[in-house]
Amino acid sequence: MVPLRAEDHALRRAAGQVMPLQAQIRREYEPPRPTTEGPWITAHPRGGVQRLDILELVPPSRRDEFIASWGPGEVSVLRPGVVEKIDLRRGFARPTRMRYHAIGTGVRALGQDIDLRINDVDDDWLITARAETRRIARPKGGIVSLLWNSAPEPVRLLVNRPTLSGAPIYTARQIYRLADNSMTVDVPKRAGVVEALHVVVYWLEGPPTTATSLRVAIDGGAPKRHSARGVNVSQAELSVALIPDSGAELLRTDRDTPVRAQRTTFTIRLGDDLSPGRHSVTFSRDSGAPVWLRLFREAPKSPGAATDLEPGHDD
Repeated sequence: MVPLRAEDHALRRAAGQVMPLQAQIRREYEPPRPTTEGPWITAHPRGGVQRLDILELVPPSRRDEFIASWGPGEVSVLRPGVVEKIDLRRGFARPTRMRYHAIGTGVRALGQDIDLRINDVDDDWLITARAETRRIARPKGGIVSLLWNSAPEPVRLLVNRPTLSGAPIYTARQIYRLADNSMTVDVPKRAGVVEALHVVVYWLEGPPTTATSLRVAIDGGAPKRHSARGVNVSQAELSVALIPDSGAELLRTDRDTPVRAQRTTFTIRLGDDLSPGRHSVTFSRDSGAPVWLRLFREAPKSPGAATDLEPGHDD
């Protein structure tokens, strides 16, 4: 901000009405600081990397674990024609919200109704957009009974609460395509700490016929080191050959039916030989089928987080 001089400055100065400016303050917008809930932080690549938002099915064996640590990315996908019981008495801080997704091309479902029956009261929902959200008010007693149907075009109905009736739980993911392009993510490095960047690799077009080979480079192959005596020394570049070792059911907004994806995991460690500060990790594909990557790291000062990626646990 620059102070403006009045047109009658000379007259005001002669009248003793001008005072010297001692200091000034500039107000600037401060963007919200990133926050985390739980022991993990999602890492987002730089630049214009193709991104896909998906919902990944939580295995039934981990259902109780997810309900106990319910976070902002978890949703229940309500089954059409099934009476779902939603317990709003649980101590989740966020309001209960219901959301529909008109799947496939989306526009086909415009103008049709979702037939809703909430606690024995009809409350139809007109589809006016590809997706829309509404809040569910907490009734007396805290239990919501919900029944829904929609036809002829496919729709998904989600709620950000677990159900007592066993509706499947999905968790929201963001995955990024690695094909002919490279992908770079920044990793903050704390002094004296080995930082682990966990990578989940998805094959969305069916099981690959050959291994996919990825090349990983830290700081372009020339990482900034502060010591050669580190117990955990970082590799400047390495090549990783990957084949699937597990599967996952995914929901995509552009597909009417669930997708069965193949996946595997590996971890990049930035050792204690690296200088504190921000380091870049770049992924490129040398050979094999294109893949999609999800990247996350351990949140600082999170004693509940494991230092390594445990088998079957990648959240």
